[in-house]
Amino acid sequence: MREVVPYHHLVGRWLCSYLLFLVPALGAQNSFGSQSLEQMAKSIPEVPFDSLSPGTHRQYSYKDLPLTIRVNQRNEVEHIGATLFHEGIVQCPSLIYDFLERYYLSICLPFERIKSIGQQIKEDDIIFDAGNWDLFPSLRQLDKVVTENLSGKRYRVSWLQADTVVCSLSFPIKYQLIAGADLVELEDRLKNRVLTHKETRILLDEDFKQEGYWKDVFFVREGDYYILEQLNSNTFYLPDKNGQLHAVWDRAYPVESAFNVMLCPEVESKFILECQLMKFGNKQEDFCCPLRQWLSFCLSEGCQPYFGITTLTDRSLSGICIMRNEKYGYNHLLRIRLLLDDFGKSEGTVYAKWHAFIPTGSIKDLYEDLKNSQKHKKE
Repeated sequence: MREVVPYHHLVGRWLCSYLLFLVPALGAQNSFGSQSLEQMAKSIPEVPFDSLSPGTHRQYSYKDLPLTIRVNQRNEVEHIGATLFHEGIVQCPSLIYDFLERYYLSICLPFERIKSIGQQIKEDDIIFDAGNWDLFPSLRQLDKVVTENLSGKRYRVSWLQADTVVCSLSFPIKYQLIAGADLVELEDRLKNRVLTHKETRILLDEDFKQEGYWKDVFFVREGDYYILEQLNSNTFYLPDKNGQLHAVWDRAYPVESAFNVMLCPEVESKFILECQLMKFGNKQEDFCCPLRQWLSFCLSEGCQPYFGITTLTDRSLSGICIMRNEKYGYNHLLRIRLLLDDFGKSEGTVYAKWHAFIPTGSIKDLYEDLKNSQKHKKE
């Protein structure tokens, strides 16, 4: 006997099916990578920011000013700016180029401002060595741009016609300025950025390593050090009976194992990072993720890793991991604690406190515990 379904049930089923179809579409609505980008978007209502597909969009303009807009694979609008660079120059996204395009567009938009544009430019310490803002609309026609790092303190960007500088300006290497967000916003978005990061690569020895050498029974692949020799990117290996080198991962060698779990991809660990993100205003935010996901996130941001031991007891080891982003002038500092019983195992926990986006000029003040600790000495 065929079931007779009441009309209102059919309508209900149809409505549920429609909503199930609609939810993913609604979920795909774009978000913004910063508050400043969202504010800029509101001033350009003719651009459908909510529905732009992932990729770079150059078909829109603000008045007569061509725009460059970029949406990432997370459906997040990560860049809105005036097009200042020839398309042939911008082979891959650059925060330096993004900053200049975003900054120029922001001074062209009709924002309600607390400070005058001139006062803001002065406070941001943007200085022209040649040319001025009036030249910016025509700069995209030039196909030669030179970017210089001035002793780690400022960037200078110059547009050239043949070998003649048409326009040149410099600005301080301050991540908050370059990223277009203050420290509170950067910290508030950090946890989600780590948790949604898809591990694309992990540190390879050849990335940061120089020649190796033998020290006692260990073969050491030597990396660079940062400020202190104790804070470095060395990794450690032992030969098997056939002379084949393998990364040290053994409770019997806690110091070398700690360096390897933080720096060496050959240690196949599934360690979990149990992390407290220390935030401005004496706040903190707790989260957990695979250690390798955190490492991969920092590397994808252009950071170079360093590690050092602060204390070693019979049960645990404490240390500092620095992720140095020289290009954008900041450091991530991760204070960690490892249980020695986890060494040699495939799973374990790294207990950590994370201080993020520390300006490079301030990082030396945080090294007192390393300076005062006796290297690798048990308590």
